[in-house]
Amino acid sequence: MKTNRLFIRVISVLTSIVIAVLFIIFSCKKENSNLTVKGQVRDTILNVLLSGVKVDLYVQKIVSGTLNYNYVFDKTTNTDLQGNFSFSTPVAYATGYKVYFTKTDYFDISEIMQVSDFENSIHSEIYTMLPDAYLSVHIKNISPYDSSDMLKYHILNGTTHCSDCCGTDYSTFTGMTVDTIKTCRVIGARNDSLEWFITKGGNAIPFVKSYFCPAFQTTTVDIFY
Repeated sequence: MKTNRLFIRVISVLTSIVIAVLFIIFSCKKENSNLTVKGQVRDTILNVLLSGVKVDLYVQKIVSGTLNYNYVFDKTTNTDLQGNFSFSTPVAYATGYKVYFTKTDYFDISEIMQVSDFENSIHSEIYTMLPDAYLSVHIKNISPYDSSDMLKYHILNGTTHCSDCCGTDYSTFTGMTVDTIKTCRVIGARNDSLEWFITKGGNAIPFVKSYFCPAFQTTTVDIFY
């Protein structure tokens, strides 16, 4: 009986040691393993691959057992001539990742990924960036009637990608001496339309005008009323 008890104790101790060793090995392996974030960046409007795009990687980390909900900057790279990029980052103590893309004359884009989004430790995707342009609208009351003259206009397909973008809200101008220029950012290489209403002497008349904004350029549209 004593021999059997001793044998059971030895087996129990050895089992505990094996489990502890395996846990250490697994932990070290996980801590030293990497995740790969890679992809290709394209402009599908102009049908080109985008080189020189700045790609920043941010990480959502667990620090001292506490999840930091903020994404902390980790590293940066640039796309090559074929629009490709790749990051390798340790998987340990991270719950999420964010990639942020910037390039002059393009709208910024970003993507958030969870560790569960990775397949075989790799996250690969094709990203699309939109070219920008500028729309300059010249509003001028050339035939004033009285102080209640009013013009209001908006862009039918405005965008909210940025703070200086042309949205879809109406801009309104009142009075006899209106003569101003409003410039805002739009998606380039795209057709769009302006809709406006002119009110003089109590009569409101609607108008629509289509235009094309070449990428990376400023297009001027006159509204003289």
